[in-house]
Amino acid sequence: QNQQTQLTPTASITTSHNNSNNTHHHHHNHHTNTTQHHHQPPHCAAGSSSPLLVDGPSSSSSAAASGSRAILTTYPPDFNPNRKEKSVDQENLPDNVDSLNAFPTHLCALEFKPATQQQHQQSSSAESFSQLRIRARTLAKPLQQPIEGCFYAAGFNFSEASVIWNCPYDPNLEYVFFGEEMSMAVRLWTHGYRFFTPPKNVVYHLWNRSYRPVFWQDIKDQQWQTKWEAAMQRIQELLQAGMHNEGSSHTVAEYEQFAGISFVNNTTTPQAERGRLSADYFFL
Repeated sequence: QNQQTQLTPTASITTSHNNSNNTHHHHHNHHTNTTQHHHQPPHCAAGSSSPLLVDGPSSSSSAAASGSRAILTTYPPDFNPNRKEKSVDQENLPDNVDSLNAFPTHLCALEFKPATQQQHQQSSSAESFSQLRIRARTLAKPLQQPIEGCFYAAGFNFSEASVIWNCPYDPNLEYVFFGEEMSMAVRLWTHGYRFFTPPKNVVYHLWNRSYRPVFWQDIKDQQWQTKWEAAMQRIQELLQAGMHNEGSSHTVAEYEQFAGISFVNNTTTPQAERGRLSADYFFL
């Protein structure tokens, strides 16, 4: 993190390496940041006239309107490393991508579930705290430009690297697998950042985890559960109690209204389950 904050920010891509299965429901927060340097000062203010630096199919007046605080983000579609034949109806796809994964994905609310450290383990001390799970739904066709959503994926996000200064990852969320994305979504949105779905697929992700170990299979820290429970309590205070974020320009309640969710009542609306889009946008 100290190395990251010495960089001159302009654009950063975050891609997750320990993501979920091919239902695109969740992620791991070990990720890689790639930063391009164009000698722009940090601490870009919300509403800055500086546009998001995006090339090709992702360029858009709607994303640029959010200035330096626009974030392209989604769960990338799946690919099959063993698939070698060309797709018949999508000849421009990579060899190992099925045609069903040709169209972009949009982040939507799934449901609230009891807090877990990972997908097979539940802590009795955290049962009172439910987490909102999100998923990516496949759109019926490519978009003409990025479209605004209300959720954030650690699996893929692209923005000006000033986000590292303005709203860095919370260093107090040790051993958190589920929960960190909603924490980031709320912190980013209340700091003036806005989320956009890329109009075309620009990256794919191997959702099957069977070929490599994941972090909870090799935890040697004897205090991991205590640290995880403290982290979950911190997220609960942020989301349910509306804990103040230094530098925020909006409230958690405003985000809940925008997204169509309630962290206190653990409820989602059809608006949230469609990511603020109408039903006819979706293939699935």
